Amino acid sequence: MKLTVEQELAVTNRGGKLLVSAAAGSGKTKVLVDRLMSYILDPADPANIDEFLIITYTKAAAAELRAKIAAKLSELIGENPQNKHLHQQLMRLYLAKISTVHAFCTDVLRQYAYRLDITADFRVADESEALQLQMKALENVLDTAYATAQNDSDFCEFIDSQGFGRDDRQIPEIILKVFNNARCHKNPEDWLNSCIVSDITDLQDAGQTIWGTYLMADLKEYVSLHIIALERHITAISGMDGMEKPVVLLQDTVRQLKTLRDSNSWN
Repeated sequence: MKLTVEQELAVTNRGGKLLVSAAAGSGKTKVLVDRLMSYILDPADPANIDEFLIITYTKAAAAELRAKIAAKLSELIGENPQNKHLHQQLMRLYLAKISTVHAFCTDVLRQYAYRLDITADFRVADESEALQLQMKALENVLDTAYATAQNDSDFCEFIDSQGFGRDDRQIPEIILKVFNNARCHKNPEDWLNSCIVSDITDLQDAGQTIWGTYLMADLKEYVSLHIIALERHITAISGMDGMEKPVVLLQDTVRQLKTLRDSNSWN
């Protein structure tokens, strides 16, 4: 496959950091392989393939990329069988760092385990083990919080408001949901702090808060769609024999929904 002008620029560019953004199937892998080969075949300073770090997202992608690099090297050796440097690269290929992000980080941790005070033969917990550890940690946190609840008015208010006056079975789920959302941000602590709006003491209604305004607007849109749907049903069945009572019930429901839609306070 012949490279386009943009692809050729991506292969030959040596200006520093380079970002290639393109759709699936557009030839990103070929550009990557050709760019790698351009370093290996540099007549002034030929590189070795194991001097590069090549990161992919999945194990399958890493294996496929290694195979494509091997195929390209074999092709180049076929064209120039006397090139000892290319032969060396084919042998060095299995020393090259072509792996997922997780595998690379694991290798770094093992190499410097003594600096981190961990054993070098550690293993990564699978999803079920990680979930068990997470739930155990959450259980310990909640046990401590309940034990000191008499001195923590914020925690008591949280339990009272989120337990809906019945039980606290939903509390762990709420905490985990917030925790997992926070982990998606660069600075989880900063994000959590930004979610706390301290200047709400003078507000008379929850609907005046940022989240209250959003939730009310979202609910009104949701209710409006139901009103439209119900009114269509009323029009469709009006005048049909035996549909008098259902029509009255639907009309009453629409009136209640309109009252809800036109409300301007949280209560």
